[in-house]
Amino acid sequence: MLPRIQAFEIVIQTVEALAKFSQERPEADRAAVIRALAESPRDEDRALAAEMAAHYRQ
Repeated sequence: MLPRIQAFEIVIQTVEALAKFSQERPEADRAAVIRALAESPRDEDRALAAEMAAHYRQ
């Protein structure tokens, strides 16, 4: 069976993504998530907290 295994390459042209900010959760849950992320030592977590907070202010 090994002689029939072939390698191949796929070229990716675009990547599309969807962000879900816990919008289907109660307001208290969303606030707790934003607060926990904002208090994180990781820059990425704090940036996500800011983005979520801005999203919910709209």
